[in-house]
Amino acid sequence: MDQKSRDVENQYHHLVSERDYVKALQLITQNFDSFPKHAKGVVYFWKMKMACKLGDGSLALETLREAVEQGYWYVNLDKNPDFAFLADSGEFHDLVKLCERQRAEDIAQTKSVMRVLEPEPSSGKHPLLFALHCMATAVM
Repeated sequence: MDQKSRDVENQYHHLVSERDYVKALQLITQNFDSFPKHAKGVVYFWKMKMACKLGDGSLALETLREAVEQGYWYVNLDKNPDFAFLADSGEFHDLVKLCERQRAEDIAQTKSVMRVLEPEPSSGKHPLLFALHCMATAVM
């Protein structure tokens, strides 16, 4: 991310910590295009969260619908207390199911990569092991 995106992210988190949800929503809406594609899924999430905090279910659903149409998916939104405001919405539950299907498809198409590096002849020291993984609740 470039410096502008980082600055917007920091401002967003500050506004949220101050409970200034209106300004936080305005900030991310006005600066959405400054974020790179790989970060926009998170920005959609922030926007949905702020819409729910402000009681704007139609904006939250519109944002979720747009995010899903753009190929982003989210895990367990229906279990996330930030989205409890949408619990009675049939469209919300339909979009949650669509996210689950998209996630399953993406996982099925993902190729695991494992690379084993053989150590140099023993120097008496133990080799360093790195294990990289993605959390199941990560925004993709």
